[in-house]
Amino acid sequence: MRALLGLVATAISAEPPRGLAEMLAETSPEDLARVAQLNQVHTMIAPVLKAHPEAAGALPRDLLIFFETMHRANNARLASGIAQLTEIGLALREIEVPAVVLKGGADMLDALHEDQSIRFVGDLDILVPISRALEVEKCLYDIGATAPFERLGTKPELNWRGRRIPEHHLPKLTRSDWHFPVELHTRTGPGLTDRMLAAESVISRRVPARVPGLSYPNWEDRACHLVVHAGRHSGQVSLRAWVDWVAMRKHCALSEVRSRLEAHDLHEAYAEFEHLADFLENALVISNNSSEKYSFVSSALKVLCAESRPSYFDLLRQVFRRARMLAESKDYRRYIARNLLDPRWWARVWSSHIGSRWRSH
Repeated sequence: MRALLGLVATAISAEPPRGLAEMLAETSPEDLARVAQLNQVHTMIAPVLKAHPEAAGALPRDLLIFFETMHRANNARLASGIAQLTEIGLALREIEVPAVVLKGGADMLDALHEDQSIRFVGDLDILVPISRALEVEKCLYDIGATAPFERLGTKPELNWRGRRIPEHHLPKLTRSDWHFPVELHTRTGPGLTDRMLAAESVISRRVPARVPGLSYPNWEDRACHLVVHAGRHSGQVSLRAWVDWVAMRKHCALSEVRSRLEAHDLHEAYAEFEHLADFLENALVISNNSSEKYSFVSSALKVLCAESRPSYFDLLRQVFRRARMLAESKDYRRYIARNLLDPRWWARVWSSHIGSRWRSH
């Protein structure tokens, strides 16, 4: 959606592209709000509209109120997240475990953007040594956290999916007064993410946070993680990831990041992130014209349009995964049979998995 790209480019460059007001006037307000949320940039639109009244004037008042509310509410959410991390950090300090907060949580501890309120965070990912994972989980249980899904089987390392916990994270932990679910990671991610960012190496390079008991990855690890993780969901990259990259590349040693990414055959992903960052920073004319200096903008628009429609790929993938779990795990089969007719269980499943594709996760 050209109008959304224009708003985001304006947020980054402070200069609106030519014809932004006209693009906004031609855009469905419902589509603009939905695609902004799906791309997790709905929290960064309000400051743009406030700074550029001519753009705000092209949108209905209720949409302006929506974006302003999202920005203000996200500021409050982040303050709550810092308080939550502080409590968790104090608990983990007591057991002297190296705990590294990843991704959006790392941005809370060490600001990526000048205005932190523009960065939407869905949950808190905390990397701990796999040998200490169950101890850390118990520590969080001791301060009131609970898992929405019970652990299966008699062996403590078997999680609610019927899988062994070397899967890259344990079940989510929540608490009634926490705004953010917590995932305890034993790896930075599956497959390529784990090979590029081995947990032991990331932990060894960690940077102590001002919050006692916690740390975050160094800038180069954060940059590599951003790129390698960005395309995991259906191969689509959210606009938020490109926005983050604009800021991230100013903090890290870019030559080192490029070398590490290219060593894992991610040279095309690196080039795409660099091109889109250049585009957003310069607020060029947003066009589908192939003669435009950055013709890859057409690809960006296709991604945005694809993300604005329902994705059935994820549904098929979830069905396949569950079928495989049923075949592999006797405990998982018992678990499903026990809960199959419980509507509360179905509600939790929807909220935790399928519903996350329709929220700004």
